[in-house]
Amino acid sequence: MAVDLDGATNEGYANGVQQANFAPGTYNIVYTHVGPDTVSCEFTVTVIDTIDPVIVCPAIVEVACIEDVPTPHTNFVPFISEGGILDDNCTVNLSTLVWISDTGLPVTECVNRDTITRVYSVSDIYGNSNTCEQTIIVYDDIDPTFVSFAPDTLINCDADSTVAALGTPVAEDNCVSGLESLTHSNVSTQGIDPTLCSYYSYVVTRTWVATDVCGNSVAVNQIITVQDTTDPTALCLDISVNLDPTGNVSIVAADVNNNSTDNCMAPSLLNLTATPLDFTCDEVGPNNVVLTVTDACGNASTCVAVVTVVDTVPPVAICETAIYVYLDDDGLATIDTTDINNGSWDNCAIDTMTLSVSAFDCSDVGPAIPVTLTVYDVYGNSAFCVTLVTVLDTIDPVAVCQDIDLYLDENGLATVDAEDLDGGSTDACGGLTFEANPEDFTCANVGPNTVVLTVTDVNLNSATCTAIVTVIDTIDPVAVCQNIDLYLDATGNATVDAEDLDGGSTDACGGLTFEANPEDFTCANVGPNTVVLTVTDVNLNSATCTAIVTVIDTIDPVAVCQDTTIYLDVLGNASVIAAQLDGGSTDACGGLTFSASQTSFGCADVGPNVVEVTVTDVNLNSSTCNAIVTVLDTIDPVAVCQNINLYLDANGEATVDAEDLDGGSTDACAGFTYSANPADFDCSDVGPNTVILTVTDINNNSATCTAIVTVIDTIDPIAICQDVDVYLDVDGEGSTTAALVNDGSSDACGIDTMYLDIYDFTCSDVSETNTVILTVVDVNGNSATCSAIVTVIDTIDPVAICMDTTIYLDVNGLASVTAPQLDGGSSDACGGLTFAASQTAFDCDDIGANNITVTVTDVNLNSSTCVAVVTVLDTLNPVFSQCFGPDTLDSDPNGCYAD
Repeated sequence: MAVDLDGATNEGYANGVQQANFAPGTYNIVYTHVGPDTVSCEFTVTVIDTIDPVIVCPAIVEVACIEDVPTPHTNFVPFISEGGILDDNCTVNLSTLVWISDTGLPVTECVNRDTITRVYSVSDIYGNSNTCEQTIIVYDDIDPTFVSFAPDTLINCDADSTVAALGTPVAEDNCVSGLESLTHSNVSTQGIDPTLCSYYSYVVTRTWVATDVCGNSVAVNQIITVQDTTDPTALCLDISVNLDPTGNVSIVAADVNNNSTDNCMAPSLLNLTATPLDFTCDEVGPNNVVLTVTDACGNASTCVAVVTVVDTVPPVAICETAIYVYLDDDGLATIDTTDINNGSWDNCAIDTMTLSVSAFDCSDVGPAIPVTLTVYDVYGNSAFCVTLVTVLDTIDPVAVCQDIDLYLDENGLATVDAEDLDGGSTDACGGLTFEANPEDFTCANVGPNTVVLTVTDVNLNSATCTAIVTVIDTIDPVAVCQNIDLYLDATGNATVDAEDLDGGSTDACGGLTFEANPEDFTCANVGPNTVVLTVTDVNLNSATCTAIVTVIDTIDPVAVCQDTTIYLDVLGNASVIAAQLDGGSTDACGGLTFSASQTSFGCADVGPNVVEVTVTDVNLNSSTCNAIVTVLDTIDPVAVCQNINLYLDANGEATVDAEDLDGGSTDACAGFTYSANPADFDCSDVGPNTVILTVTDINNNSATCTAIVTVIDTIDPIAICQDVDVYLDVDGEGSTTAALVNDGSSDACGIDTMYLDIYDFTCSDVSETNTVILTVVDVNGNSATCSAIVTVIDTIDPVAICMDTTIYLDVNGLASVTAPQLDGGSSDACGGLTFAASQTAFDCDDIGANNITVTVTDVNLNSSTCVAVVTVLDTLNPVFSQCFGPDTLDSDPNGCYAD
């Protein structure tokens, strides 16, 4: 037999000596078992070594740089001195220590950040070998350092502030791979407004950052102070300025700036001030102006500019728009500048003023003459304006009048000729014209009239005198007649008013009076009559004409009505004659006739009707009165019924519409209303019902008939379900009922039955969605359904039955059993049993009977337990273990050892 030294621990006796370990090789062994009956046997043992040596690498090494990684060991002395372990169950061959490889991570953060796995190998004297791994961590977390710095500095705002001008620091790193980068960034306190000093005087903090290849970095600040202390360069510009119309002129500092500059600030942003800035007439000529140029930081310089003030503004000539000049008695007139000047002025001062025309005579009377006023100032500037001068003649003529007679024409008009009233008027300038007021006369002016004569000369000067004009009327009026109708009064008499016969008689002077012959008329004169009309004017001139006077009787009779009542016939008709409605109408002339606004009546007229009666006399004069004709309907309708079906609503109720029972009822006047008795029905009335229909016409006449109303229930019940749980019994079966699934189903007329499509459930329904349909049927056969979820639940524990068993320790002193091996026939209605045991592994400590709890779990996780007895037996004979090394053996029963 071949024995591996690994695990050769069994003991025995060979040749009377206890043997524990053997060196590799082949041995003949006699095994003797001493007891009541001594027995022995002989066998060959071959010992071989297959155990790998033990190699443990030195501890983890941590370095900062890749160049600091130690070199691999090539012999065992430094390997062991650094904590490595080399061992073997026999003898390790130390010369076989070999470095195999160094392997880094596939991807590293940087060259100085890596994890290296270093593998070593060793072999024992029998060729068994083993390896170990040493971890070397390369991790550079050391920041670089600056060995020199860029100096802090103070510079002017126009100086070079670049790195090239202000210097660069020097940095170094702990690792050979060195720096990755040296960068800088600036943080400035410079203001954003170029008009403020903070834009030119500020501090720049330049931060230098040195970063190595692994991202470690160090920063240092360089302070750069920027200032502005340089004055601007002031450059002046000589200028000439003109006084304005007020004799003033102002400049601004920029007017005398000749592109002054600054070392930093833009010329357009420099602050400019100058003095003086304001000039008047007193400064006409050259003036020195001091320009001060200041930058944002208060640096300033000055220069002097010559500002020449010039007056080129002409005076302002202001004339009167127009003036009047009156000729004197000699026809002459004169003016000077004071008559025309209306406030002329100059920005400095006025010297002189002149006129283009100053003398006028009679030849100038007429259109306005333009006269020019010229104004000169003290500096020779001039201006002019124009005034319109109107020359006027205001000397009146001498007026002389005479009296005259004036005759009206056929129109009652007359106009006086004003020259006829002139009695020798005179004027020095001649060209007289005459105007009379009044000059037109009418009939109202018959007799003496005072007239004013106005005498006007060629220049419209005038004078007046008065004359007496006597107006005379000798023209007869024009008589014009018109025919008229003359109406007799209630007594049969009438008198004509002569003025009514006037058809437009006229007279220029008016004031007409009229006289008719004849003027009185009676009933005997009804018809046309000839009448003579005499027309006389206010001045007693007269004329005549004839007119036709037609005498007319227009007096209406007195109409008196009486009321009556009439009845509709079976066809709904009734009538009356007009004379039946007369209540004693009268007329002085007699011969009355009657007519009515309505004589025929129908159903629409039932009730009082106002009828207008017209009464007409022999001369066709008429009047009306109103009679009340009351129309009555006393005929009952003919009631005809029909049978109907009536459907209950969701509340089990229904109301019949009485009109639905009408089968063709008739009445001459129509307009039916219907009422049914009974009209309301419920579930108790399902089936035929006798109903009385009352038919009433519009005039409340009524009749009845009977109809059969069949009450029908077609409303399905309301099915309401609820989900239920069903618990399986020990046989794996369960059921539910319609009553359990029902959750308040209802019907107005009552529920008859309820049933389910599925009542029974088994294990296969556990964990399934089981949908059941509940059907609800009411007492009238209507039905409805709803669905519910039935959750099938298995709460029945399985029946656990255990079976005892015996197991045997193996050569390692171990034994095991599985939980199903302990099952003695456990059962469950739903099956799917699984088993678990409180102990399944056993060793020498468990030899004998062991009570093991077996847990039996069904497919639905219900469980129960039982106890099985597991008897552990050791039936293997012992074997020898092998010792190695020197030959001296000890018979210690606990084993063998090397001396």
